Amino acid sequence: MDRLRFLSLGLLGVASPRSVLDLLTAPRYRSRPDLDPARVHVISAPRRTASGAIFVSNTNGEGQPGPMIIDDLGELIWFEPRPGLAVMNFGHHTLDGKQVIAWWEGNLDNGHGSGEYVVLDTSYRELTRVRAGNGLAADLHEFVITPQNTAILTAYAPSADGTLLDSIVQEVDVRSGAVLLEWRASDHIAPDESYAEQPSSGVWDFAHLNAAALDTDGNILVSSRHAWTIYKVDRTTGATIWRLGGKRSDFVLDPAAQFAWQHHVRRHADGSLTVFDNGAGVFDTEAYSRGVRLTLDESAGKATLQQQLAHPDKLLASAMGSMEPLDDGGAFVGWGSASRFSEFAADGTLRFDAGYPAGGFTYRAFRHDWTASPTGAPALAVAGGAGWASWNGATAIATWRLHAGPSKTSLEPVQDVVKRSFETKLPLPRGARWVRADALDTKGRVIGRSAAVKA
Repeated sequence: MDRLRFLSLGLLGVASPRSVLDLLTAPRYRSRPDLDPARVHVISAPRRTASGAIFVSNTNGEGQPGPMIIDDLGELIWFEPRPGLAVMNFGHHTLDGKQVIAWWEGNLDNGHGSGEYVVLDTSYRELTRVRAGNGLAADLHEFVITPQNTAILTAYAPSADGTLLDSIVQEVDVRSGAVLLEWRASDHIAPDESYAEQPSSGVWDFAHLNAAALDTDGNILVSSRHAWTIYKVDRTTGATIWRLGGKRSDFVLDPAAQFAWQHHVRRHADGSLTVFDNGAGVFDTEAYSRGVRLTLDESAGKATLQQQLAHPDKLLASAMGSMEPLDDGGAFVGWGSASRFSEFAADGTLRFDAGYPAGGFTYRAFRHDWTASPTGAPALAVAGGAGWASWNGATAIATWRLHAGPSKTSLEPVQDVVKRSFETKLPLPRGARWVRADALDTKGRVIGRSAAVKA
């Protein structure tokens, strides 16, 4: 046997029947067998996408429920399993001027939820849990942290007479939980504004509030899915300033600007308003969902279409969904119940498309820059004749450096392997009894070190 062939076999090892069996029965991640997130399939390879990571969760799909951060190749960056819970509305926020992430977790109940929001810092340490006040449970649909460190969220509760399922927007102080504003749909939306059919028995979810966020003037925009209406609400008094869409609109909407069963309403610095329009088929001959950006002329009471983003496959999301504008004029769109999430250029060109091949959905999907440093150490396992290294949530790893030796106190560097996925395979040299993996950044500095494990 030539020397090169000998060295290759010595480094990589010769696959035995046992090692082949190990590979076939191995957990998803050998170094982190406790992690089993839903698989993501990248359908359209990324083409000049915006910077940042992708924030999604998976509900009613394979694997464990939990918030998940991935890259453009669908590779996992971070995952937190939340067994026994539904996890929705995962995204990026700012609290006390610092980056945080947050998600809703709890129990689902016929289109809404009962739970709380979990807020983590850039080391994935839990900072706080945000709950609704006045005896209510936080709903899954909305969570916004304002510059004043308050949270705008939604809640659901039956009306006093038990005939209506009321939906409520609250503004609460993140730290103290004090309720600063409570806006009930039943006080401001007449049941005859609803497009949802009244059931013959049980409570009627006539309004279904599913989005609320600050307008540029500090007041609040509230979306009622079942009224097909966006309400501008005085943040101090709760009075309705105007209605956009639905049966009592204060604006005339151009045909292309009309929306139905909408989600994720947001106003932007240029005055435009974005909406995920679930029900384009209500007004058009083709039934498909779309992300839209509207121009509002409040003095003239007119709304026109500025931008429309529809998937080339004409995806129809019967529920959920989001549209997030990007700095370059493009947008990141979550297709809700259609189990997909996509990125578009400013001209509407699809430049990224992915989804869950085994089903499930993400309520919203976002892209945002994210830099994080976990507090724990990297993980290393030996299986199938190789070492397997990972560090859940670390964003600065460029290379893994394998150390090997006859004992855990006598380890020498063996080789460097470029990190290309959540878990990196590290070939073991022949004769190694103990191994360790160091995580290196782009400048070759050690930023994390695993424990030494037996080879």
